[in-house]
Amino acid sequence: MAGNAVMKAGATHPAARAATGTPGGRARPGEMLRRTVVQWLEYTKPDGEWFHLPDAGPPAGVEGRAVNAPGVKARVADLVFVLPGGRVGFIELGSGDRPSAARRAFSERVRGLGARYAEAHSIEEVARILRTWGLL
Repeated sequence: MAGNAVMKAGATHPAARAATGTPGGRARPGEMLRRTVVQWLEYTKPDGEWFHLPDAGPPAGVEGRAVNAPGVKARVADLVFVLPGGRVGFIELGSGDRPSAARRAFSERVRGLGARYAEAHSIEEVARILRTWGLL
């Protein structure tokens, strides 16, 4: 489906049907935003390629071993985009809290290497960023 496709009357946008919480029932704003944005990206299909990088959070069981595997880094951006011309862009999805020192270091490092980096707190902000990057 093209990125600018028109939905049929009465249809619900996939982002509006996004999950509203975690399996335990506690809603986490950052997780809700990530799920909503990922569904919106799957629906919108921006030009270029994108993927989500799960954050290497605190270890727990089998999942903990995976996040402690070689090459897995904590505090990387949530979304990675391959831009036209082979450039790379990163978007960190936030719920309003201040970025950690590790996250600030990541953004400074990738910007210093010539990549694009942005923070977004809503789908509208993600759309604005992707338009400036030439993906929408």
